[in-house]
Amino acid sequence: MAGGVSYPEVAGAITPTGPWRVASRAGGFLFVAGMRGIDPATGAVVAGDLARVRQAFANMRHIAESQGASLDTTVRLVVYVTDMKRHRPLVNQVQAEFWTDPARFPPRSILQVEALNQDDIVEVEGTFLLP
Repeated sequence: MAGGVSYPEVAGAITPTGPWRVASRAGGFLFVAGMRGIDPATGAVVAGDLARVRQAFANMRHIAESQGASLDTTVRLVVYVTDMKRHRPLVNQVQAEFWTDPARFPPRSILQVEALNQDDIVEVEGTFLLP
């Protein structure tokens, strides 16, 4: 642990596509890197826009839960989409599936970007309070 920061290995998580880690732990928080709709078993982007958004959220949840956090301890979400008009409704739908109680919806920013890695459509990152 360097300077109070650690970089956990997460079994079953996606394999990073570059020089980055899927998460870091610091000061009682877990920071999950931007997750896309990649199937961790195959390393391939899943087919279908809605399925891809679900997979991105599932990948983030898996990493959080592997470190003892949960969706109920989400402090903040940041979502990047390549087409706000097309993909924001899908993100809203999936987020409501994952957080079924509107009183527990975490703060979220959603931004439209010109492009994402591998021409993907969505990326979601989260900050979680650790127990």
